[in-house]
Amino acid sequence: MNEFEDAHRGDRVFILGNGPSLNKVPFEKLTDEYTIALNRIDLLYDKVSWRPTYYVVHDFAYETDDVVYEALKKSVRSNLENDTTLFLSEPAKEHFGERDEIYYFNSIKKTHEQKTEALRYKNIGNLWSKNITEVIYQFGSTISIAAQIASYMGFDEIYFIGCDLFEEHRPYMLFKSGNDPHNYVTTNSTLHNAKEFILDSSSPIKSVINGVAYKFWKLTPLQMVNDPNHFSNDYAVSYNVKHKREANKKMSQTHQVIKIAGEKYGFDVKNATIGGYLEVYDRVDIHNIVN
Repeated sequence: MNEFEDAHRGDRVFILGNGPSLNKVPFEKLTDEYTIALNRIDLLYDKVSWRPTYYVVHDFAYETDDVVYEALKKSVRSNLENDTTLFLSEPAKEHFGERDEIYYFNSIKKTHEQKTEALRYKNIGNLWSKNITEVIYQFGSTISIAAQIASYMGFDEIYFIGCDLFEEHRPYMLFKSGNDPHNYVTTNSTLHNAKEFILDSSSPIKSVINGVAYKFWKLTPLQMVNDPNHFSNDYAVSYNVKHKREANKKMSQTHQVIKIAGEKYGFDVKNATIGGYLEVYDRVDIHNIVN
């Protein structure tokens, strides 16, 4: 991967999240731009002629079920058919072997606590790799991997698109005047402070009903639930994000690290996402910056 160091000095790049706003992006105007796409972006290919310059998958580094693995492998194979350069986490080599189009990277996952600590002191040295040939740090999502790759390549400007964050609609909240059960659960989703949950509510009966709805909502089979948080309902194969408020906080922190890295290592970051809830960076209208 040494050949990528500063290979794009003076250029700009668009890093694509996989939020629903991708369906509004003028992809025909991105054909001549440098782009980095992630994970299951191939689900978009039947709608657009655009294909990414670079493609990144990190999730092979995780222990996951066969359904997720097969979906990721299918996405990788789809991108191998394009004129695309792939960056995959090292365990993917077992599936795809040595190929000219694939560069494998060693990754180290950082905890949420480490990220929080780094942000507290604005010291991200232990979260940000300056040499991706040695290691890339994962601190929240594949977006963090893509940003370090872009930085190593020397891009002066990074624009995020499709980084909507999660829609925080809570279907279990049948009564808004009742307490939110999620605020009263531990990390293993066991309700605690039941007394406060009920007695501190202006409407105890409605709070109890919300609690029952919350329990059953969590048990709802995924195949019965649409996926409003990605550009395709087929995106989430066997998982769903239950607690979106927490997920948004963690994802925003990931972007805060990237913003600090930009200030420290000399690249500018903007949010060109159409809509969404990411407000870490200054926003720009993608229609005004691509021809």
